[in-house]
Amino acid sequence: MDPEKLKDIYEEEGITNSDLQESITQLENTKYKLALVRVSNVIPTNETILPISEVPYLTKSYSGANMFINSLESLLSESGVIPPLLDFSEEGFEKHAKEQERMLAEYSPYTSDYNSTLLFSINGIVPDDMNNTFSDKTCAIIEPLMSQINKGNCVSIVPTDTAFKGPMQLSSDAVILIEENRYENLSEEDKMKLKNLNLTVETFKGKIKEAIKSKLEERGYVAEDLSLSAEHDYNISKETREAIDDIAEKKNIGKVLYFNVLDRRTSEVDKLDKVKDEADNLFNIKEYYQDVFYKYLFSKLPIKEFEGESGEIFTKEELEYEVMHYKTAKSYTDMLCSGIKKMGLDKYKDIVTTYNKKLEALRDSGKLPTPQQIIDSINQKKPIDLVEMLEKETEISK
Repeated sequence: MDPEKLKDIYEEEGITNSDLQESITQLENTKYKLALVRVSNVIPTNETILPISEVPYLTKSYSGANMFINSLESLLSESGVIPPLLDFSEEGFEKHAKEQERMLAEYSPYTSDYNSTLLFSINGIVPDDMNNTFSDKTCAIIEPLMSQINKGNCVSIVPTDTAFKGPMQLSSDAVILIEENRYENLSEEDKMKLKNLNLTVETFKGKIKEAIKSKLEERGYVAEDLSLSAEHDYNISKETREAIDDIAEKKNIGKVLYFNVLDRRTSEVDKLDKVKDEADNLFNIKEYYQDVFYKYLFSKLPIKEFEGESGEIFTKEELEYEVMHYKTAKSYTDMLCSGIKKMGLDKYKDIVTTYNKKLEALRDSGKLPTPQQIIDSINQKKPIDLVEMLEKETEISK
């Protein structure tokens, strides 16, 4: 039955709006066999999943330019902390890159990130690429697309990049798949939380891609072997493509990759009003955490003067001003790292390790502000003083 005809019948019978919407969703779930798929190592213990903008989030993944990290990487390579590349085979390059990343992380401060959306693929798992690995994740969420689409939070619909402005309340038709060993190692408290969820929780063995495919087929979906190539239509079936196109047209939803949500280089920019500030917020969070680290680092450095390559001398206060106000000038972060080299990498590592552990302590105690709270404080021109919060933390053993 057409949803519009159903609406007319319900109005004549005086049936409530919520009952009407539930019946429409059931009809659409039958018509559009599309499932949202999300994989991660985060196991949801309630029905609501949150974007990272709504959680106290720390990472050492540096997207975009960070001159200090670039200068630090050069220092670690020159000092032999990051070993030189000696094996030029493909395996050698890969092994060196992993070791380089591991050692850099040991000496790097935490940063954060901003994403107010939840990203999903449709009817399959996103393939791995050089930036993201999905095939080794231990948890998957499968949710009927139509259980969410009528809530009005869908920003864009693309087979590999469907975005919802989060948080998202999962429906009773959702399935959570958890790798068996991961599930067995959960606390009894977390197992009980999962047991009490109003949805299906199951474990799987083997590869997560196969587990997702099996569950999709069991539930009547067309399991897709997705591609990242828009040119090749993401390798989806005609049935899935027609369903996506029909929904996008009827619901007036853009078909925009998340990258283009950020840079807004799309003819469908008028449909992206809900995330118009996404790129600015991402930039502001990165810059905020850079400034927090610089303030903390300079307050701990036992160095009064820094010398540049041309012999110019900066006081600690002068260099702190330069690195915070000219963030793309690598000459200043090189000067900072030159001072760190003279002081000794071990002393610097002690400082950054304590800094990172204090941030972790704030996060674990629930005191670390979320990216959204930081953005709100910046917009209100009353930025949260995270350095002061760190200083109030008791000294943490290394």
